[in-house]
Amino acid sequence: MISEPLACTPDASPHSPSRRTVPRAAALAPATVCPLRRAGAFLRALGRAVRRAIRALDDHWLGDLIGAVCLFAILWGGLVAAWVLS
Repeated sequence: MISEPLACTPDASPHSPSRRTVPRAAALAPATVCPLRRAGAFLRALGRAVRRAIRALDDHWLGDLIGAVCLFAILWGGLVAAWVLS
């Protein structure tokens, strides 16, 4: 039985000489993925998708429409804020 969980670091690979030896039953257990690695992979994939969408909208009329709507929303928000604060 392992008293401490295995390290969740990049250097804890099966071929690393610094990895502790584990009992045979623990070695046969399915390997679990570290939640931090899984979250990192998700965030990298999300970043790639966002960059791809930005590139696609850069030269498309829909990107111009989104920009114009945002500018008008900021303008109206500023006018409402000025009216409320006056």
